Amino acid sequence: MGHGTHVKKRAGGGFAFNIKIPRDIAHHFPAKTGRPKSHITLGLGTRDYQLALKKAEAMALRWKAEFSRLREQPYSDPLSPDRLYEESLTAYLAGPNEVAAEEKPLEERQAALKQEALALQQEIDRRELESYDRLPPDLKARLDALEDARRSLRGQVPKNAEAYEPNFGALGESWLKYWEKTARSAGRSTQTAQQYAPAIRLFAGFIGPKTMRQITREDVSYYVDILQTFDRNWGRSRGVSQLNFWDLKTRFAHAENRLTDRVVRQHLRILSTIWTWADGQGLCASHNPFHGFLSHFRNAGLPQLAWRDQDITTLLSPPPASLALNGAIILALFSGLRAMEIAALLWQDLQWVNDMPVLHIRSLKPKTHERIIPLHPRLQWLWEQAPRQKQDALIWPEFSGKGALLSKAFGGHKRERGFVSRQRSFQSFRKTVTEALQKQHISSDEIRYLLGLSPQSLGAGLSSMPPLPLARCHEIIQAIDYPVIDPACFYPGQE
Repeated sequence: MGHGTHVKKRAGGGFAFNIKIPRDIAHHFPAKTGRPKSHITLGLGTRDYQLALKKAEAMALRWKAEFSRLREQPYSDPLSPDRLYEESLTAYLAGPNEVAAEEKPLEERQAALKQEALALQQEIDRRELESYDRLPPDLKARLDALEDARRSLRGQVPKNAEAYEPNFGALGESWLKYWEKTARSAGRSTQTAQQYAPAIRLFAGFIGPKTMRQITREDVSYYVDILQTFDRNWGRSRGVSQLNFWDLKTRFAHAENRLTDRVVRQHLRILSTIWTWADGQGLCASHNPFHGFLSHFRNAGLPQLAWRDQDITTLLSPPPASLALNGAIILALFSGLRAMEIAALLWQDLQWVNDMPVLHIRSLKPKTHERIIPLHPRLQWLWEQAPRQKQDALIWPEFSGKGALLSKAFGGHKRERGFVSRQRSFQSFRKTVTEALQKQHISSDEIRYLLGLSPQSLGAGLSSMPPLPLARCHEIIQAIDYPVIDPACFYPGQE
């Protein structure tokens, strides 16, 4: 049931609580006409919609409990106890009137809580519950929330809050929603959330019901020991989202082709970021248990290095067996495009603008990544093939539009040619283009624009620059040159 289901806007302003009476017990609620009522409607005493939601949700819980009593069956609250505690505490502290809680007289707020206490006690009596230990989770959460609300009014520290702190899984989901909301507000892409979610889900499955306050360095150490042995392709296997952590361990741990240190470090960085966020909310008790392990994997984030002239010759002579891979490498060398941008190129992205052939680069990433890049003279072969192709087809369908497949194909090729360092990958061609343009004294701002770097990548004190004129982009592209390399390396042949 949605949050706003029990809130109605009143004609005269403000909001009212509204709940439907189940037909089987409607006879308990006769109207003045003698017929049973169909709904219960009560004023919420506020014009603040968010406050109305909180108060209506708390009232809905009480009325549902009453409906269950009339049916002579216990009511099981659909909310988890930690969420029920939090929402009940908020409602109790807000009180019944639309005046802000901090502006109400203390006596009025205490009297309102006393009425809530009487209502809860009546419910306990109706259910014939003899002791606190026998209370069902939903009623216990509401009672604990009421006690902490009364303590807060007396200026005392809440006694029950820690018992209702969310476990890591719930906290991780909350952080992810917070991150996505922040990213949207800043105009950034939220695609990265797809990478964060598996890391959160995996650790949540390992740590179980523990809260962030209860996670120790020993827990993280045991987790990292297992994680390092996972098969590097575990996340691409079918059905993994349906398996719990220990089933995943049985299936993917102790593999020969294990996760790289870089991937493990990225995984731990996400968890460490969540810990820092939770610590800001007072949900952590010790030092960051992930921090030391990030230091252990500090060499995993080594910078990418440019391909040297002799390396490029080795990569392209003789050419790769795959014409698609050969073409993608040459395009990267004369454009600085990302692997995902090259893999996603369609023939219709090759266009004729202002008397020159260009590539229209579209991306799911931030708008700064979308740009028009003039075609380098060394890429004339690509333009010549375009008229014979289906315009809405991928230029290189071998990569299925996925940069990961292109990077994987290149990884196999570079190892065949004797290159094993992780510091030189397909991404390194962007570094190669950068250095080639720097030798021609192209400004760093213009290079960043050509590479489609977002404002966050521009460095301290720099801001996003306006689009470069196409004529200037053409001049910059023309400046890319590798004079030592045999030009024959830059023609991939025909499919």
